Amino acid sequence: MTYSYFVRKVGIVNRNTDIVMGVLPANAIILNPYLSVPTAFNSGGADTIIIGNSTNNDAYGETKTVSAIITLANFTAGAEIGFLAAGKKVLLRYTSTGGAPTAGAAIVILPFLLVPGL
Repeated sequence: MTYSYFVRKVGIVNRNTDIVMGVLPANAIILNPYLSVPTAFNSGGADTIIIGNSTNNDAYGETKTVSAIITLANFTAGAEIGFLAAGKKVLLRYTSTGGAPTAGAAIVILPFLLVPGL
């Protein structure tokens, strides 16, 4: 087996847009994603990050609040964590409500294992 991961930085310029983390290959086992927020987002409303794909917006990581500094935390696992028979594009989204944020930075990590020969 080969261990791999996707890492993406998220900032206020990414507000309400999909960020492509990468394309998961077939025969991958998706592990629980991680989040670090060195600079809290400050929209004045709700600031959240979610990890999914084109058919399920929280397939890999359910909504996580990013309005406070987080050293390192797990996302709540989405419904598609585990074995993936066919490849899928991973989409990450930072959403905010209230005014436009003036600060915020996050790092999202999605680890996975490649299982050859299945």
